[in-house]
Amino acid sequence: MITGKGHDSDRTALGEIKRLGECTAEFRGDIHKAPFSGRPCLWFWWGYGQDGEPDGGHVCGGHTDSLLRLVTPSGGFDLHPRCLRTSLAPSYRGRAEVEDREAFVTEFCIEAGRTYHVRVERETYPLPPLLHIIPRRRSVLVLAVSDIPFDILKKGQDRSASDEVIPPPVF
Repeated sequence: MITGKGHDSDRTALGEIKRLGECTAEFRGDIHKAPFSGRPCLWFWWGYGQDGEPDGGHVCGGHTDSLLRLVTPSGGFDLHPRCLRTSLAPSYRGRAEVEDREAFVTEFCIEAGRTYHVRVERETYPLPPLLHIIPRRRSVLVLAVSDIPFDILKKGQDRSASDEVIPPPVF
């Protein structure tokens, strides 16, 4: 099991990874069974369509929270999944039983032994205004993770709606 020190260690690691620019990397960590595809994953997230429809927006159904070890050409870094912003083909996309009703589910996995494309990006979001009138914003570093090179991805492309589902690994 990987242990970390929280937000400060994430910021330090992301600062180091940022110097690498875009690179390929692998992840390591605790193995979890993804709930819909049944795949052994280091990390998964799944959500379901609000109205049971694929395009009805997604509500988070569940995710793993275990620390991950990112292994890059220049070393390893421990990161919490909260730092990840993924652009992955779904590991499962279809109808399933959720909370005693049928829903349209999409699941994403990061798997051991696969190579991913990673780079550090800056994410900015609004904060409540100061004194109700002065707008404020906050920026944080996040790790963008993709299963295809970033230059192939279009800016803002949503891979969750992709009909391409990751084929299961061959052992």
